[in-house]
Amino acid sequence: MAALLAGCSTLRLGYEQLPTLAYWWLDRRLDFDDAQSLQIRAALAQWQAEHRREELPRLAVLLDEAQALVAGEISAAQACRFGEAVRARLRAAAALAEAPAARIALTLGPAQTEALARHQARDNEEFRRDWLARSPAQQQARRYDEQRKRYEDFYGRLTEAQRALLRQGIAASRFDAARIDAERRRRQAELLALLRGWQRTPVSEAAARAALAAQLDRLQSPPPGPWQAQQQALWEEGCADFAALHASTSPAQRARAAQRLQDYARDLRALHESPAPASAAPAAAAPPG
Repeated sequence: MAALLAGCSTLRLGYEQLPTLAYWWLDRRLDFDDAQSLQIRAALAQWQAEHRREELPRLAVLLDEAQALVAGEISAAQACRFGEAVRARLRAAAALAEAPAARIALTLGPAQTEALARHQARDNEEFRRDWLARSPAQQQARRYDEQRKRYEDFYGRLTEAQRALLRQGIAASRFDAARIDAERRRRQAELLALLRGWQRTPVSEAAARAALAAQLDRLQSPPPGPWQAQQQALWEEGCADFAALHASTSPAQRARAAQRLQDYARDLRALHESPAPASAAPAAAAPPG
């Protein structure tokens, strides 16, 4: 919840740059050829146009609802219901990308899936350094720092009592970096197997789209089993922790939160009403960093 609401102060600029940033992110992993580059850039521009038209107004309405929520007490159940509404919007945004993603996935060659596998290995090594190589105490300290910054972007500076409450929730959390790592690797292997299977035995675009949609559904709603149980526990834990911290906030902190939400809603409505960029293709310049 805190990660969702504590957005950056340059939301409008970030949204306009989203196709460019998404293209760089994908190209680093798949090393598109010239024809694929044109296709993916056009697809990302089209996705943004549809998302701007269809989803931004719905997200703005959600932020209006959140403004009313933060003015008073928020129960864990209310936090979870709001989170589910946001999840629905995220899934809807992903659904807009299913058809172009399927078309592009069917053009990938073996060299590109090998490039993806190598990038996954680098990602896994980074996750190992950031999480698995750290002691439980170090993991908790990292999670505390990340969550504190998100909450403070939303509410303003937390009091010592609020920081203690945040530490208490993190210490009691069922967060399990090793289990997350195992699930990440399983999903990576599943995606690689899917892409390599299509290279060996081509399928229709409709079949590819259905397979990708099924993967997204499993990502959001895992099938019954240990991973689903842990994810649900973490979800409920997050709702309860958010509600507890919100209960400790002052009128000034709640007013700041409401203002942040109002600003985000205003920016989303301005984006919805503004014309799409004249150029559909992101610039080909190298990404920063």
